[in-house]
Amino acid sequence: MTLVELKRHMDRRFDRLQRTKADKVDLQRFATKDDLRRFATKEDLRRFATKDDLTRFATKDDFDSLRRLVADVMRKLDGLHGKVDSLVRLGNTRHTTYMDAFSEHELRLRKLEGHPTG
Repeated sequence: MTLVELKRHMDRRFDRLQRTKADKVDLQRFATKDDLRRFATKEDLRRFATKDDLTRFATKDDFDSLRRLVADVMRKLDGLHGKVDSLVRLGNTRHTTYMDAFSEHELRLRKLEGHPTG
């Protein structure tokens, strides 16, 4: 294909595309009043935004109070963590105490069973 043939071929394709492309007049003809009513302007949004709608959004003070609340909860969790650790240590010491007593008792029983009484 020569350069002239390629140019002629591409011109025909672009002409066909140009004919099938919608222009501004076509778009205005298809846009009805109902279609245009679907889009709200800034004035419409101001008119519909009530004080109740605006209270749904968090402010800087809300975030500060939330930070304080989270810090308080974390402090309480740290205290609980310490209490749980102390209970676990207490349980471990009691367990070892009972296990030592049980071992001594078992040793005394074995000594007694080893020596016949009579």
